[in-house]
Amino acid sequence: MTAAATSPDLRSLGIWRIETPTPYPQVPTVNAWLLEGDELTVIDTGSSWPPAWKAFLAQIEEIGFAPTDIRRILVTHGHPDHAGLARTIAEHSGARVFIHEGDADKVTHVAHDHARILWERYAAYYRHLGMPEPFITYMQQVTVGTLEVREAVNEVELLHDGDRFDLGRYCLEVVACPGHTPGCVCFHIPQARLLFSGDHLLPKISPNPVLELGSEGAPETPWEGKFKSLVSYVASLGRTRAIELDTVLPGHGDPFTDHRRLIDELNRFHQLRQHRILQAVQVGEATVYELTRQLFPDCEYIELFLSVSEMVGHLEVLEEEGKVERAFEG
Repeated sequence: MTAAATSPDLRSLGIWRIETPTPYPQVPTVNAWLLEGDELTVIDTGSSWPPAWKAFLAQIEEIGFAPTDIRRILVTHGHPDHAGLARTIAEHSGARVFIHEGDADKVTHVAHDHARILWERYAAYYRHLGMPEPFITYMQQVTVGTLEVREAVNEVELLHDGDRFDLGRYCLEVVACPGHTPGCVCFHIPQARLLFSGDHLLPKISPNPVLELGSEGAPETPWEGKFKSLVSYVASLGRTRAIELDTVLPGHGDPFTDHRRLIDELNRFHQLRQHRILQAVQVGEATVYELTRQLFPDCEYIELFLSVSEMVGHLEVLEEEGKVERAFEG
């Protein structure tokens, strides 16, 4: 999709979609949203990857602007396909970069030393889940690889729930939606009944509750301080369901309507999955890896990581409901 194909209703609000490629087969493209106003604003940026930067440049010029015109970069969450170009754009334009404090480390602490220290905790946690060593080696390669598609932003300003940005013709409000990541946010235009949802709500993909340990803790006890992604995500779905909306502009895919129907479908999906997991657990004790293999026997590589993340999330929901208990060995 080119920027010129943005719908007339959005163009009347000065909103343009910039769709750029990613290096990830699971999500081949990602949306950035350019907002005209008192300060030219972009919501999300795309990956720090030459094809993405080339596409970004071509589309913003097609709209009639240049990267140097951008004054404000708002990031829905810190994953590299959404925040990877933030530093490049900021260096071209002097734009201020805003991100929620829960995800700030993702765009500022991307030095290899930091990744190595954090990786020690993740490796210990994967072993705690019963993951095989070849998988752990693979995930280490993936972790280092993500550094190549994002660059450290030198300075960020922190977003908080309820913050407002006056763009002239309307105000943009920050809605904290932790779940997909700890610092995941949406941006709401109440006057237009419109929501920029990032990866919180997607039209054709169930947002994955990605396994995340946080920045504190030791390799000996890697689970301490872990972010409970699915527990948080379900709570955030309830919050966004209550918002009156006509249109959702997602981080991947086309704009969509009827967000409540989508949220209800997501909740049903999670409930059915938890029912299946509970049935498997009732047969006898099992590691997270063993349970994942029972439900997803054919997944490998990054799909295995996403499946394990989902399994951990569902087990944490069931644990909070008092339906399962965890046991530590070794």
